[in-house]
Amino acid sequence: GEKRMISNTKNKVKAAVICALTKEAEFLIEEMTYKQSRMILGTEYTHGFICGKPVCVAVSGVGKVAAAVCTQTMLLCFEPEFVINTGVGGSLVPEISVLDTVIATDVVEYDYDTTSCGGKCEGYIDAIGETHMECDERLSVLLAQCTEKSGQRTLRGTVATGDKFVADESTKEKIRRISGGIVCEMEGGAIGQVCRMANVPFCVVRTVSDGGDGMEFARFVSEASKCSAAAVTEFIKNV
Repeated sequence: GEKRMISNTKNKVKAAVICALTKEAEFLIEEMTYKQSRMILGTEYTHGFICGKPVCVAVSGVGKVAAAVCTQTMLLCFEPEFVINTGVGGSLVPEISVLDTVIATDVVEYDYDTTSCGGKCEGYIDAIGETHMECDERLSVLLAQCTEKSGQRTLRGTVATGDKFVADESTKEKIRRISGGIVCEMEGGAIGQVCRMANVPFCVVRTVSDGGDGMEFARFVSEASKCSAAAVTEFIKNV
């Protein structure tokens, strides 16, 4: 059964790549050789080689809980050296346009709030004593270099995570106030929290699919996903 599989079967990889959407993962899985898939607790994990490096790619599903479960499973079953979260995000600032790519300096869970019962501030994760969970700098610098090499406009900054598809200016303003974020999405902060708790390096790449507009998202999500996947492929080749 699955519980036995989790405890007894390991496929160690160099990188664990987590995407929320199938669109975000399919370009990477197409690049993979000698690939095999395993279903663990309802999620498919595809492991094989990208650019000769052992890698596992999974589609977590949307949101913080799904992302956290996927990350924990990756760490337990595949023991990656590091975790990459790749996919699309929404711009929070006018300087960042559709199809620009942001490499996170850190991630913030803007919707985590325990201030009414003694928490330090909005976004402060009590379990690890941090608001801004820093991404691995060495990995992030290399990821930014690889993104630029693939021809994408690349920026560094805070990625803000919450369980909400952001589609209005008042919400964007609130997220900026809490997090200082330049891009918002729904998984990176949860992945970062699990990695920080386990002391595993992580990095986050998000190509902008929209500026808080659902119609814009539908138009650009596929192209933005392809851009972020291209950056990750180049990164794995060079890491």
